[in-house]
Amino acid sequence: MKKPGIFVLFLIIVAAFVFDFYPVDAIGTPDDDYQMAPDFTLTSINGEEITLSDYRGKVVVINFWATWCGPCRYEIPMLIEFQEQYGTDKLIVLGVAINSGSKEEVQKFAAEFNINYPILHGSDEDLGKLVYLYGNFASIPSTFIVNGKGEVTNFIKGAQSRNVFQTNIEQQLELNL
Repeated sequence: MKKPGIFVLFLIIVAAFVFDFYPVDAIGTPDDDYQMAPDFTLTSINGEEITLSDYRGKVVVINFWATWCGPCRYEIPMLIEFQEQYGTDKLIVLGVAINSGSKEEVQKFAAEFNINYPILHGSDEDLGKLVYLYGNFASIPSTFIVNGKGEVTNFIKGAQSRNVFQTNIEQQLELNL
């Protein structure tokens, strides 16, 4: 009984360190002057190396989430539907699993939810650096929409409705034609 409690406490401390260690104002919410999305390379849970800049010309939805996060579980089916609806020619959804355990645990979760988009996994250090590059957001899920030029056009903080996602994605797809 004591081991799960200690493990949960450890995860909370690690999460607090990762989310509170860096300055908060690194990116914020973009306005009219969009910022370039920080490029990164991570490995998917299927062993494929994924580099953000390889998707230039497409709209990319980068969703930071965790297996233990209830609001993240709420969003995943919507992201799956968007990937199916728009196809990989126009839209790429990238799920970045943070504080979610081993690669095998994330693979099991992805299989259980039938996730149809790349799930990226990395060391705590690599993921902490990526969170920092994207503005050191303090909550998950956190989602960034990147246009075909590689600019962050939207930051969606926390779980949002299907309409919020659909509106932002469709706006960028229309501009991306």
